[in-house]
Order: sequence, then C-alpha cells, then structure tokens
Amino acid sequence: MVITRMSHTRVAYSPEAFKQTSCSVERVCVRVPAIIPRRTTPLAYEQRRVIEGGWWKRRHLSRQVNLTVCSNDQSSSDQDSQSDKLSAAEAQALMQSSWASFDNIADEAQQADERARFDGVERMYGAEGLARLSDAHVCVIGIGGVGSWAAEALARSGVGKLTLVDLDEICVSNSNRQVHTLTETVGRSKCVVMRERILGINPECNVRLVEDFLTEANCADILSVDRGYDCVLDAIDVSSAKAEVVAHCCRARLPVVVTGGTGGAWSPLAIKVEDMTRVQNNKLVASTRSKLRQLHGFPKSPGGGKTRKTRKWKVPCIFVAENEDRQMPVTFPIPRLLGHVAPPA
Repeated sequence: MVITRMSHTRVAYSPEAFKQTSCSVERVCVRVPAIIPRRTTPLAYEQRRVIEGGWWKRRHLSRQVNLTVCSNDQSSSDQDSQSDKLSAAEAQALMQSSWASFDNIADEAQQADERARFDGVERMYGAEGLARLSDAHVCVIGIGGVGSWAAEALARSGVGKLTLVDLDEICVSNSNRQVHTLTETVGRSKCVVMRERILGINPECNVRLVEDFLTEANCADILSVDRGYDCVLDAIDVSSAKAEVVAHCCRARLPVVVTGGTGGAWSPLAIKVEDMTRVQNNKLVASTRSKLRQLHGFPKSPGGGKTRKTRKWKVPCIFVAENEDRQMPVTFPIPRLLGHVAPPA
C-alpha cells in the first residue's frame, strides 16, 4: 500500500474509512474541523457539534484531507506520480501522526465553540470574569418558579458547575411561572428536566442532581463544605427549610442568596435587593427571619425594632416590596391593557 498524494477538496466525511488500511480502499476522505478566529466568527451562524469517537464536527467551514490509496502491484505506467509515492511504513506513520494532530484540532474546535457561546459574557465581564464564572460552582435549592429561571440564567451566564436540589415533579399548573414546564415534561422530575435544558444551553456545564427535599436532617450533608460550593441560592418556598439553609451557610461561612416569595406580585419594578434584616412587606422572608431568631440564635432588633434597626446579617435577599393592599402602578402596562386599576379582591 502506498499513498500517492494529499489534497484539499470538499467531499463527504468518512472517519471510519480513514481507519481502514486495506489495499481495496481507493479513496479515503477525512473531514477536519477548521478553527475560525473568534473575532470573525458570526455568532448568529448555526453551529452543531457531533461526537463520533472523539471527532468534533462543525457545520460551517471545514477542511478535508483526501488520501488516495493504491495497491503495491499498481501499474508503473503513471510515471508522473511515482515521485509522490510513500512506502507502506511511511503511510502508516503519517496516518498515526494525523490522528494525533486531529485530536488537537478537535480540542481547539471545542474551545472555539465555548468562546463563541459566551462571547457576549466575555465582552461584558472580561476574559478573567468569564474564567471565574466557568470555574464557579453554584447550588440552587428549589427548582420551581424562582429556581428554574435562576438555574437557566446561571447556565446562560457561563457558570461551569451547578448542583440542583429538588424532589418535586412538574405539574401542569406550573405552566404560568416555571421555565421547564412544557406539555411533554409534565409528570417528570424537575431536576432531570432542568439538567437536560441546561446541557442544551451549554453541553460543557457539569450538572449534579440531588433529588431530595432539603430538611434539617439532610441540610448539613447537602451543603457540606466538601462539595466545593462557591455560592448557594435559596429558592425554597417553605420558611423552615429556608431558615435551615441560611443558618448552616452562616455557620460554615458559605455565601448564600435568599429569595423572597413572589406569589401574587404584580410589578417587576418593585423587585429589590436588601440585607435580610431590611426586607419589608414579604411574609415568607418575615417568617424565615422569625425562625432564625427563635431557633438559631440570630440577633433580634433592640427595643423590639421600634427604636433602632438590628445590625445586618450580611445575607442578601431578593424580594418584591409590595403591600397586600397595594395599588397597581400606573406605569405597569399589562393590567392597564386589561382594564385593571388594582388587583382583584
């Protein structure tokens, strides 16, 4: 067997044929992913990655290397091509070295895909910021009306590792507020469906599932410092479990972000971020705060909160500051279109 020449053409992709060394093979075609400079890669251009035995394909620009193979008893009448022939040993060595170089190209193609996927994040936060997000590990507890959207936002921001904690299943009544609720996902595990959705956004994201409800008994295990969390996002709708999360994270010096209840809230303009001690007009946070003071020894307000505010707990909370008897803001367009001036009784 000899290889007569190497050329560049646009032909069908056939990695299996390249592995064959039989003399019966007359033409072997290998498609090699081309590495496109990041600044010139159109972000809107459709890309697709397919894994085939370690090979990475991209639908746009590609480079093909064709190897024409002939048998040793080939007629020597073609004198013009004799100077280009290689011995069988040289051909085998060339093929082996080609596999190694193709693996390097595959790795570079994967890196190019990652850069293109989060190019907007890099422009906003810089290369160092994107690298920190890629190395970050965030635990999201509660994959419901708040946690499902938060987990997707983290994945789209380039966070490299996510742990999702929930035991609930998707219900059709979740359709108005939970991002993973579709007709075909009703009845399935929230964590499993959310993992599939995240991997569809970023296949390189490491998603770990804890299919269990967080309780006092398993809180220490789920939030163990050995798991390497950089941050914990509390999206639980039960005050007792929220109190366990906050208390454990404060004891372990683990950064935690608490979310307040948003049920029945009308205006996105009322969303605020405050220390947990400064949250007002939110029953879920107020109940959680009360349990932290009663059961976990968190400091109370001097004078019952009438004279001075308590010192901050340094626990950020995202909440909606709306009173129960609130009036609909005139600037909020949707209820105005529906003819509502205030929420229905």
